[in-house]
Amino acid sequence: MERLLIGNGASELISLAVRALAPRRVIVFDPCYSEYETAAAAAGCTVEHMALQRENGSWRTPRYLPAMCEDDLVVVAQPNNPTGHFTPRDHLLSMAAGGCNLMVDESFLALSADPVHGSTLSAESLVPDARGSVCVIASLTKTFCVPGLRLGYVVADESWIGRMSDLREPWSVNGIAAEAAVSLATDQEHVERSRTLIATERRRLARGLARIPGLHVMEGCAPWVLAELPEPFTAAAVRSSLLGRGIAIRDASTFRGLGERWIRVGVRTPDENGKVAEALAVLLS
Repeated sequence: MERLLIGNGASELISLAVRALAPRRVIVFDPCYSEYETAAAAAGCTVEHMALQRENGSWRTPRYLPAMCEDDLVVVAQPNNPTGHFTPRDHLLSMAAGGCNLMVDESFLALSADPVHGSTLSAESLVPDARGSVCVIASLTKTFCVPGLRLGYVVADESWIGRMSDLREPWSVNGIAAEAAVSLATDQEHVERSRTLIATERRRLARGLARIPGLHVMEGCAPWVLAELPEPFTAAAVRSSLLGRGIAIRDASTFRGLGERWIRVGVRTPDENGKVAEALAVLLS
């Protein structure tokens, strides 16, 4: 039996992984992608929320966790969405060694880079360790910007993959998407070129945003920048104002654990990044 399963995007695979494992408890770190909680609730699991830690202006995944057992599933995104922070590989492996099951969402890992040196983080992937109690999910949709195709994959123990395969709907991946997956998987030049551009532009965008008085910028390693607006501005109001100017940002207050003043700004082209920073500067002045 194979340890790899292709699915209709990461969301389908997250749901299937939780249903196949059927854990008693699912632990998530807030703020995070809401689909983890949604999948756990749909599978009838108890969801336990733990807050990410903030140290020296950066986010950190808690190192000390409550007592866990083989009926528990811990979910970690690499990097986290929306904070953009990265959890060291040895930290993740120590979680799994603690007796729980671990699901790692690496959907944005291929396009992420060290915030200081700009180097790739792909070597930190847990795919080589995806066996036993460790499961790794990733999204080709995000890596190659092909949302209409809905493509993702999961690597896990054969028994875990087998249960997922039994649960999923027939033909969840159409023929066009399957052919595209074969082609995209070999296009590493695109991945490297995109990651290099994102790393360069993320630093430039973060510096531009940091110059805006009162805007608290938290740069991570992901293809976006998270920032907290100064009072009395709210993310919803700022997003609405920018949309009127043809600029879209994410109202990050919708993430559990973040307040009404948090926004997430995606990394774009140099020209677009400059326009976002300029528009925010005018709006917040």
